[in-house]
This record gives sequence, C-alpha cells and structure tokens, in this order.
Amino acid sequence: MHSGKNITFQYYAFVLLLLFYFVSAHSQIDEIKFDRLSVGWNLVGSIGVPVAVSSISSNPPGLVTSQFFGYEGSYFITDSLMPMKGYWVKVNQAGKLILSSYGSMSSANRINIIHDGEMPPSPPEIISTAIKTLVNDAQVNGIYQAVWIGDNNSGKKVSSGIYFYQLRAGDFVETKKMLLIK
Repeated sequence: MHSGKNITFQYYAFVLLLLFYFVSAHSQIDEIKFDRLSVGWNLVGSIGVPVAVSSISSNPPGLVTSQFFGYEGSYFITDSLMPMKGYWVKVNQAGKLILSSYGSMSSANRINIIHDGEMPPSPPEIISTAIKTLVNDAQVNGIYQAVWIGDNNSGKKVSSGIYFYQLRAGDFVETKKMLLIK
C-alpha cells in the first residue's frame, strides 16, 4: 500500500474469450462440465487443479476432439489444462466436456483426440474500453476491498471474457487479468 496516494481501480475489458470461470479464494472447484459445446471450435477453461487432457471425459462418451491449444503470443499444443487459463478445442458434435480432479472417470467416456494439424481461429483484436470504475477517491492508509459483480458503469451485466484490471497509486500502476465465465 502506498501511503497518502490516490488509489484508482479501473477495469479495462479486452474481450477475448467467451467463457465463465470463477474461483473463490476460499474454495476449489473439483469438477466442471462445459455444457454448451457446439460443433467446431470452442474455448474452455479448467478447474482449480491441473487436468491431464488424457483424463477428460465427455457426454456423449467418446466425443472426437482436436488437440487442446493454449495461447501465449502464439498457439501451442498442451497435454494439461492449467487453472485460470483458457484453451481452444474443436469438437465433432455438440456435447459436454467433463474435467475432474478425481481421476476416476470411466475410460469409455474419455474423449477421442485426433491430430489433424488444424489450428484454432486467429485471436481477435483486443478491444480496450473502460468497463467499470470501482474506486476513484483518495484513500487513507489501510486495507480495502473492492468487489466487481460483472457489470459496467451503467449497471448492465457484461459478457464472458478476459478482463484486465488496474490498480493505480501515484506513479505505481499494476495491471492483472481475470477470466469472467457465465
């Protein structure tokens, strides 16, 4: 905390992903089902622990998928889905992917990964727009908490995506990202 400085929270939206994922600081999600996968490319997240791609199951069982692709400046193929990250996967039919930390899913329900060489869609252009200002007042020394409920300055709910938030105190500026999944 920087003493005697103005602290400004501003949330900037860089809408990249259509995905809902929320992790509480006091809980861990052990299983998640992505219900609305459609034929073609889908963006999926993970649970509170790494999940091996080889352990992912599906409904219907044996859903045919591409490899899973992460993105860090360029696409890469991954064998594990890490917490708080998004991944592209292509499916051959509508269905559900089931990620679990239990490791006891039936092998008959596991996905069938094919290696066809196709890459995910090009990343969208980054849209930089201030969505919500939570605090824009001078603060005395102390510990503060600001909660964003997924709305904009007009009170309208925002879409799923990656949002960058920024903390400013005098010359100090720190930007971090969060993933909002509905």
